[in-house]
Amino acid sequence: MASIKFKVVPFDGQNNFRLWRIMMQALLHRVGSVKTLDWNYPNDMTTIEIEDMEERMYSTIQLLLSDKVLHEILDEETILELWNKLESLYMKKSLPIRLF
Repeated sequence: MASIKFKVVPFDGQNNFRLWRIMMQALLHRVGSVKTLDWNYPNDMTTIEIEDMEERMYSTIQLLLSDKVLHEILDEETILELWNKLESLYMKKSLPIRLF
């Protein structure tokens, strides 16, 4: 299998969170973790497998956050808490502003 190189720019709070989120989902899919972003685990996964997958997801996301953003999510202990915190802080900021 050929290897594919790609670059995900760390999220710094200024770049587009929605686009970064899509890239993160693609990256997590590449490492076999994206199925858990809907938080519905397959019935055949053990607790240990789920914990391992969540730890890999958590650390992968941490590596792609700037120091400033990482500081804002330090208190989040689980991948679900981390992902929800990022969405609550940045999803609305990334939505296009529309004037009616």
